[in-house]
Amino acid sequence: RKTLVVLKLDNLALKNISFVDFPLLKILHLNNVFFSYGSYLLLQFLSGSPNLEDLEVQNLIANPAKKFNRFPKLVRALVRSYLVPLENVKNVEILVTDVIRLEDTGFDFPNLVQLELKFVCLSKQWDEVLDLLNHCPKLQHLVIGLEGAVLAYTQPVPTCISLHLKTCFIKQYSGFVVQFLFAKYIMQNANYLRTLKFCFNCSSEAYKNPLLRDAMIRDLSSCRKRSYICTLSFE
Repeated sequence: RKTLVVLKLDNLALKNISFVDFPLLKILHLNNVFFSYGSYLLLQFLSGSPNLEDLEVQNLIANPAKKFNRFPKLVRALVRSYLVPLENVKNVEILVTDVIRLEDTGFDFPNLVQLELKFVCLSKQWDEVLDLLNHCPKLQHLVIGLEGAVLAYTQPVPTCISLHLKTCFIKQYSGFVVQFLFAKYIMQNANYLRTLKFCFNCSSEAYKNPLLRDAMIRDLSSCRKRSYICTLSFE
């Protein structure tokens, strides 16, 4: 229907769809959807919905949508980067994605205010993450899940971290060195950070042991903070 404004599909298998045309669609959520093998239905859905404001594409079995027009009105996107190239959603204000690939770097996210990276292996992807942050001039809120150590944070600090970052949320915190060093990096370089939040990994030994958990909190609290208004929170 061309008058459709909201479309949310979950746990479906789709096939034999020859044409998609949703000129008024503002919200499109595709979760656990199976598109028939060899088809380009995902591309059809995205190309046929030019006025989207909110897009979710996750847990799909589909051919990647490599080439389609960017969404001029898109505000929020939750996408798997191998299915939807980030360059096609680069004008959003809120972005949630999984893995940063080399092809997802080298261009600006001029309006991005909030970024969530679900999983980052810093030992392999720090250069890509750094490049992404360097292209987010307005970023204020960062949520990140990470593993894999960076040997040294030697590159210049991205401007969005030093001048604009207000909140940072580190997920599944277990007290690993890589997580601690990243938290320390944020605290020592974010001039205007207000809140650094840690969500503990409830299955980790450090969380289960009260002494180790208290030690984690104590180590984090003892770090020097560049922002005098920064507070740490734990959950």
